[in-house]
Amino acid sequence: MSRDAMSPRGLNSSTQVTIGIVGARPFVGRVLELCRSQDAGRQRLLPSVYDRETDAPAATRRIASKVDVLLFAGPLPFDLAVQAGAIQTPATFVPVSGWALPTAILKARELGIDPELLSIDSASRQDVEEVFDAVGLRHDAVRVLDYASNLGSDQFLEFHAAGEATGQGGAITSIPSVAAELRRRKVPHVLMSPSQQTISQALNTAHLLGAGSAAEESRLVLAIVRLPSSAGAEHATALSAYERQGMRIAVHRALLEVAQEAGSVVVVRDELSFFVFLTLGSLKRLSDDLSRAPFVNVIRDATGLRVQVGIGLADTVAEAEAHAMTAVARSGRSRGFAAALVWPTGEVALLPTSAESRDVSHDRGDEDPSKALLRELVEALRAANEVGRVVDAQRVSELMNVSLRSARRALRSLVEAGYAWPLPPDPADRAGRPPIPYQLLEEKLG
Repeated sequence: MSRDAMSPRGLNSSTQVTIGIVGARPFVGRVLELCRSQDAGRQRLLPSVYDRETDAPAATRRIASKVDVLLFAGPLPFDLAVQAGAIQTPATFVPVSGWALPTAILKARELGIDPELLSIDSASRQDVEEVFDAVGLRHDAVRVLDYASNLGSDQFLEFHAAGEATGQGGAITSIPSVAAELRRRKVPHVLMSPSQQTISQALNTAHLLGAGSAAEESRLVLAIVRLPSSAGAEHATALSAYERQGMRIAVHRALLEVAQEAGSVVVVRDELSFFVFLTLGSLKRLSDDLSRAPFVNVIRDATGLRVQVGIGLADTVAEAEAHAMTAVARSGRSRGFAAALVWPTGEVALLPTSAESRDVSHDRGDEDPSKALLRELVEALRAANEVGRVVDAQRVSELMNVSLRSARRALRSLVEAGYAWPLPPDPADRAGRPPIPYQLLEEKLG
């Protein structure tokens, strides 16, 4: 996390990065639209909207664990999130600079606001004087409040309110919540917004910062997948050698199919278990961001067997194996949990078996499964004469004839593959938790 937002050296700018966008609804909408109009294949966006800047920490926590980097709408929400301890990943913000101030002054003149009697926040006195001198305006009576990290939206509002009380002509603010309150008070004002170029540059900076974070996703992980003991030699009277061998082959085949999709390696460990070498990023994808046990449902669906999984993370392969052995032993003792994970610190996390193993399936030859899903959804929407390409889990459930849980999982897979973007929920729906709409990126189909 850094305020200077410098690019890490040696990073490949083509690395795919998940960027969390934290801001008010108009800002988030601008970023999403900008990325859609450009080549955004190297980045995935996950938005989190707030109504007031004071809600920025909560908005940050909603997505912090799911992204490589955070991009904030401005310095105020960034600093509020920092002060609340909500930022645990690299982060930066869109600066209030460039053409934002000159554009706001011109807009103020168009609205009939006397620019020589303005109150302006989030700009330095020097910047204001340079802009006013350049356009031939006097700035003696212009009130300026430079941004400082110890200021909040209330202080900015008080600053502009004081100007109103003394007959100031109007206000220029960079804070959306302040602009909303000025509008309520019928105070002439202009919201100073960053230009498209500034947003684009901030996105590029965020991408480079996130590429460094994404490197952590390539960390080596070692998993042990163990067959039930009834397949072992001690139960030879219950199962023939042929049957035991058949079980091992069936499990091995199922693991190899998963490994091919996840870019991992499967190695036979002994008569009852296998090693799976994979990265932390692959593990998160296989376990829905560590919310359920990986491999378990795939093997159960393919063979009918309930396996146990132990996962180890460490700085060396030997330590990872030791942690994986501890984890698989722990998973065998934990009722209701089919997998355990031991972190490098030795901390143990138990992962439950998903209650539902059925997913939306696709059969389009060698086509990327996520792309096939996108194609299937677009075709279903087209068949239903629906022009828009925004859906939620309920609509996907109806279109694909699957459960809501499978629909949510399918939408998450589209987001992870870069074929959809989650959008902010409709603020008008206040009854319970509003559904999350998703923008399907039909243009990705080519």
